[in-house]
Amino acid sequence: MSRPRPDTSIVKKCATCKQTKPREEFHKDSKTFDQLQTSCKECGKKRFKAYRLKNLDYFNNKQREYYKRYPEKFRDYELKQHYGAPHGTYTRLLQEQNGCCAICGISETNYKNRFHLDHCHENKTIRGLLCSGCNMGLGQFKHDTSRLLQAIEYLNQTSARMLTKTQSS
Repeated sequence: MSRPRPDTSIVKKCATCKQTKPREEFHKDSKTFDQLQTSCKECGKKRFKAYRLKNLDYFNNKQREYYKRYPEKFRDYELKQHYGAPHGTYTRLLQEQNGCCAICGISETNYKNRFHLDHCHENKTIRGLLCSGCNMGLGQFKHDTSRLLQAIEYLNQTSARMLTKTQSS
């Protein structure tokens, strides 16, 4: 006895929502008679979302394990999502900067955290890698070069005053 041929009609009825939908709305499944899953893609998404919410601890633990095993992948993913940086940007910048902060020169090996990706907030261009102190410093000055120059001038003036005070006493 030969196996019957799969149904080649252009529509199929979903076993979950009972709606008739085009065959493209169903995932493939080689184990079924018509080579398609019995539930549509939309119902499958809803079912998986409910399953995930019921088993949230399991999924969170799997995510943490994966993050610990492949931290570089997550770093690249975050940089891609937030800044549109291509894969390997952090590693490339770190090599270009000889493993050091672009401003103060502290090396990543002497620094307890990873460096921050400094970027222009207006056009989202990447400038370099900075330690958190230098990154926050630029942020406090609102990435404004005139403010930074004024701060340099202020420090030069006050250090000159301090020097004359110590020499006179």
